[in-house]
Amino acid sequence: MSSVPVSAENEVSRGQSPSGAEIYRHAIEEYRFEVQISWERTKFYLGLNMALLAAVATLLRIESDSWWPLIGISIVGLLVSGLGISTIRTGHEYYRRTVWKKTLIENALGLNEPVGSQTDQYGTWAIATTATQEDTDAILRDKETWMARKIEPQKITWKLIALMRVFIALHLVVIGFAAWRLCPVIVTWWVS
Repeated sequence: MSSVPVSAENEVSRGQSPSGAEIYRHAIEEYRFEVQISWERTKFYLGLNMALLAAVATLLRIESDSWWPLIGISIVGLLVSGLGISTIRTGHEYYRRTVWKKTLIENALGLNEPVGSQTDQYGTWAIATTATQEDTDAILRDKETWMARKIEPQKITWKLIALMRVFIALHLVVIGFAAWRLCPVIVTWWVS
């Protein structure tokens, strides 16, 4: 499936360049797509981690001396959490790339120029859903620096990564607890 809008494909096939409005519309669609797909992937890893922790809680409530399933589930949980962090970071990188491209197109179309309002407050026609997106100078001046900046603690992305790290800590606690409970069994097995 092509990522170029159908009308832009038709214009190109007829030897015409797509209009600035078509290119901008496509950039906004790509921006929305990246936000949506990143959130869908993040929800998957959050849900899977919660299901794994629910399984651990259920196994802990069952009075059993079988600690190996807890260790196995928690190892899977560690992998899922690590993949979740990687997915969140990659999704954020893709999001930043679409913001940069959108801002570049807005600048080329003159949408970043100040526009006065009735209250003498100035804004632009550019779509800027976050304060960071309003800093068009930083975005356009040095793409690589803007893209590589750290995720700040007040941002939702940072909080989601922190939540995945909490899941990692919980899984490590379970593994440590299970290993501690298994120590007498392992020592007895090793000695005999």
